Amino acid sequence: MSRARRLLFVSWAAVALAPSAALAQTESDPALTLAVDGPAWLHECLAQAKLQASIEARAAALPPPLWVRASADAAQGAQPTQLTIQVADAGGELGTRSIEVQPGDCAALADAVAIVVLLLAQQPAGDPASSAPAGRGAPPAAPGPPAVPPPVGAPAVRPPPDSTEVDPERRAALSSGMELMFDVLPNPGLGLFVEGALIVGAQAAVAVRLRSLLPQSRGIAEGSVQFAFYELSADFCVGSLDYDSTRIGLRLCLGPSAAITTANGSGFALQNRNEVDGMASLEGRAGMSLGLARSTWIRLEAGARLAALRPQFYVRLADGLAQRLVHAPGLLQTTVGLGLVQLF
Repeated sequence: MSRARRLLFVSWAAVALAPSAALAQTESDPALTLAVDGPAWLHECLAQAKLQASIEARAAALPPPLWVRASADAAQGAQPTQLTIQVADAGGELGTRSIEVQPGDCAALADAVAIVVLLLAQQPAGDPASSAPAGRGAPPAAPGPPAVPPPVGAPAVRPPPDSTEVDPERRAALSSGMELMFDVLPNPGLGLFVEGALIVGAQAAVAVRLRSLLPQSRGIAEGSVQFAFYELSADFCVGSLDYDSTRIGLRLCLGPSAAITTANGSGFALQNRNEVDGMASLEGRAGMSLGLARSTWIRLEAGARLAALRPQFYVRLADGLAQRLVHAPGLLQTTVGLGLVQLF
């Protein structure tokens, strides 16, 4: 009888202690263990309770016990920083992802990390994006570069700019070429130009152009007159100036120009103030560029200009009395040019 009482007592103790043993096992192996390493605001925004609640809200059943480590550079303080998320389970490391976060993302941070954790925990076995297995309880391997884009709903990823790329928001261009100008000198004038431009964004640029026409000579009675032309212009240009995303660029330019025209007489006196006079114009140009290489383009342009201030050149003939108008630039002038553009 005494033996029966002892067996009964042992059975009752086993039943009574079973829930306690199960509870101890649950407490020793929680469903989620989170370790945070980074600036103070990251510890406040990414609490284990928030992360576990967000995971449970998105998963029908919580995955097996997981170990999650979220680490960021504490030296960044309140600046945007890369948050590296490493996930492991009892079988080893499941994978690593990185997203860029900042204090302003605090409200959505737990949800973003929860999505990353679920994606890593539920990915198929042998996924090349996952890391090599590590022992249970061992810290995950050093973070590597992300193999896939950040999940939908994560804070916007702001990758650091590649130092080898030209800044798309500000660049310089230098171009040079030949131009043919009409109604500027007595005959159509062929000349050279050099232009420097600062391109801002993909739709606007500010350009400064220096041009010069080859000298021309015009015979008058017993002598001749030599003409030369020099001009400086400033233009504001708009159009498809994003040379990295297209092989053809279009632009429209408008701006003022100031020029000087010289006339030197041979065989008679030239009746004009100092034989040098100025001209002011408002010019508009349309151009099309074709890419030859990543930073080299060829551009064809055509333009029209309204000459607001025009010089007039007279000569006195041999009798010393009669005067003749040798040249006066046209009110409406046109240009055609072809040049090579180099980006810097």
